Amino acid sequence: MKRNKQNSGLPLVSVIIPCYNSESYISECIDSILNQDYQNIEIIVVDDGSTDNSINILKKIKDIDIYSQENSGACVARNKGLKNSRGKYIKFLDSDDFLEPGVIKKQVDLAESLKNNVIVYGDYYISKENCKFYGDTFLSYSEQTASIILSDILTSTPLHQKWMLEKVEGFDERFKNGQEWNLHVRLSSEGFIFHHQKIPIFNYRIHNSIDRISIVKYNDKKTILHEALKIEMTEERLSDNSTGDVGAALSFKYWIIAKKLYRNGYSKEYKIYLKKSKALTKDFKKYWSLKYSILYRVLGFRLSDRLIRVYDLSRKSENKFI
Repeated sequence: MKRNKQNSGLPLVSVIIPCYNSESYISECIDSILNQDYQNIEIIVVDDGSTDNSINILKKIKDIDIYSQENSGACVARNKGLKNSRGKYIKFLDSDDFLEPGVIKKQVDLAESLKNNVIVYGDYYISKENCKFYGDTFLSYSEQTASIILSDILTSTPLHQKWMLEKVEGFDERFKNGQEWNLHVRLSSEGFIFHHQKIPIFNYRIHNSIDRISIVKYNDKKTILHEALKIEMTEERLSDNSTGDVGAALSFKYWIIAKKLYRNGYSKEYKIYLKKSKALTKDFKKYWSLKYSILYRVLGFRLSDRLIRVYDLSRKSENKFI
């Protein structure tokens, strides 16, 4: 692997990997970087207090920079890696995921051809039990902040420019998950433009390890209220250059919180977020489906939700109306 050649004339790309108990995956993750055809890469791994054999595996790999910290979460680890990085471009990669071949060069080539306020990003594969599923992340160019609020382009699809990340002060370390969503919303609200590249960038591995952040309970009160808090923390840090109907997008997110609380019997709390959703914008129904809008107009919140739940159970699906 031709790596980190400062005289190559190519901009340096820093790949930052937070690692926590990833002994089963970290070698494949790093190999996917070492096998890239781009010739100017530095690899920074921040071990987040692993208790397995991860750190010993890392020490056997040449030409990577290893930092260690007490277990503090992925946000803190990524920010530590960012602080110690030297690259013009930053690629964040989780230790149990891996890059597709040749993507660093493709992303750098495109980024270098575009204006300096642009963030190149691509698609991804979901990798589960030896099966791959393609994930398309395309965002509308005209209403990007609202689009990002309503979606998630994941941590590793973008090739970030370091100066932009420093401008928004990196990841919000209050977040335990969903931190990349928050980061991308804030970047968009600063006026930076996400430019879609129709290629798969990385493989997002789905597995049942207890250390995978995505393995959580979604319907308990604490989890739902934490999701609400993440929206609130994001809303408070938005800048003035947002695009699209941000109020309606945030309203929709709070509406989903209200529905989850109501469905799980938390009547006091659901009223708070129902009120918050309606207060954000006069057009709080903008992102609803037509079917749900009609039901709500006729039946109101409670009866509409009850009818939808019956429908969902009969179809063995969820939330087809909104």
